[in-house]
Amino acid sequence: MIELGLSPRAISAQTETELTLEVRNVGGGTCKQVKVRLGRPHGLLFVGGSPYIEVELLAPGQRVARCFTVRAGTAGRIEIGTANYSYRDPQGRSRHPNGSTWILEVGPPVAVPLPERRGPSVVARKKVFISYRWSDSKDRAYLLYRELVRAFGAEHVHLDQEGAVLGGDFQTRLDNGLQASSAMLVLIGPEWNPEVRETGRRRLDDENDAIRREVDAAIRAGMYLIPVMSWDLPVPAETDLPECIRPLLRKEVARIHSTMVMDCIKRIVDDLRPHVAGGRFR
Repeated sequence: MIELGLSPRAISAQTETELTLEVRNVGGGTCKQVKVRLGRPHGLLFVGGSPYIEVELLAPGQRVARCFTVRAGTAGRIEIGTANYSYRDPQGRSRHPNGSTWILEVGPPVAVPLPERRGPSVVARKKVFISYRWSDSKDRAYLLYRELVRAFGAEHVHLDQEGAVLGGDFQTRLDNGLQASSAMLVLIGPEWNPEVRETGRRRLDDENDAIRREVDAAIRAGMYLIPVMSWDLPVPAETDLPECIRPLLRKEVARIHSTMVMDCIKRIVDDLRPHVAGGRFR
């Protein structure tokens, strides 16, 4: 049995607000092919993210959430519900139940104070950082970079090789990219965390490993994180990762299917829009 949830239920007019759509399996068996899509009521603008959830398997007690950003034009009450809702129950039967309906209470616009002046040492976080291991995911990294630049502009995407200057300080450029980023894509392939033959340890066990440092910095900074994996690759085991980056395993994984590459990338771009400057206005 599937339950749906939407939060919060109160927003302010003329203000972009992040809502969360959630599906939960509250039954005793695994549900399959779960699909939920919200309707787009008059007076509510969907600014970024995706009010759509599609899950192949949802085990008992499991929940999946999607965040998206909306803006209401005027104060009042807006009814929002599901435009598409279906799943297969544990017996394999197709179910098309009546979806939930929620009332959004839209309050009057809130006066926004003028931003504080920032000193020259403060960097505004507005980029998406592409974290990848060259020997593992360089082709996917450059493909994602190209599509992200189309969506957000080159000034809002960080890839280590772009803008590199011979003789420049690589570590400084990396640190500046991390400080300017509000989101990170962590590309995980079969050689993302290989065992080092000489030591018998995995690459991420090394405290100086660049990927470990990038992901650890993103977690500590509270960045929006998306692990990006190939379609058939298993999620890394918790015991194979150092403790500092294990929170990555709690993030919803984006998978790139070899026959639907651009569709998968489009979904990643849509999910990033509320978290990266530039994209929501394009």
